[in-house]
Amino acid sequence: PEVEEQIQKVRIEMPNAFTPNSGDRNSIFKPAPIELKEFRMDIYNSNGILVFTTNNIEEGWNGYYKGELQPMAVYVYIVRFTNNNGVSSTQKGKLMLVR
Repeated sequence: PEVEEQIQKVRIEMPNAFTPNSGDRNSIFKPAPIELKEFRMDIYNSNGILVFTTNNIEEGWNGYYKGELQPMAVYVYIVRFTNNNGVSSTQKGKLMLVR
């Protein structure tokens, strides 16, 4: 008999809001810590402009783009990553910048 291999979808825990310049732990938008082989996060504003990108899971967005704090609004993130087992995934979501 054939054995079916099921691959569980891998997800990264992401916040849905952050408060830049607040001085607390929610002042930077970044994923919860997890070990990965590869990582990339892109954040876009409502006009589709890329306002932040990183390949470092420990680096997050501080709410600034071209030296200016961005307005309170909903932004879109796209995270592409490969876990330590070699499983690649793309995760998309929305986040709220709150001031």
